[in-house]
Amino acid sequence: MGAEFNNKVRTYFNSYRYFAMSPLGKAPVNNRIERLSPLRIEDPLLWLFNQFQFIEAKN
Repeated sequence: MGAEFNNKVRTYFNSYRYFAMSPLGKAPVNNRIERLSPLRIEDPLLWLFNQFQFIEAKN
């Protein structure tokens, strides 16, 4: 992500986070996905739930 994108996010949103996640879990081999092993895909949703006080965050 470039600086321009980050500046736009800062302009339009008071609260934001960036998340590293992988819907596949690993890179495809020969354009084929052997097995899905998603990693940390729930993190953005959990962060939103915490922001709206639906759940409490662990420290």
